[in-house]
Amino acid sequence: MLPPDPALEAPFQPNKVPMAAYCLSFGILFLLLSIGLLNLAPDPDEVRRQHEERKEYF
Repeated sequence: MLPPDPALEAPFQPNKVPMAAYCLSFGILFLLLSIGLLNLAPDPDEVRRQHEERKEYF
């Protein structure tokens, strides 16, 4: 019978530094994505002005 592996017997403790780095990077990514989506959204005043211009043609 093989001797027990000490790595398997040690309590499982995930390294907390990569986890924090992943959370931080995903948070920054989400922030940049939300800012990009907000910039892509049309300005309400611009939409209203275009709608008024369209009404004049018809």
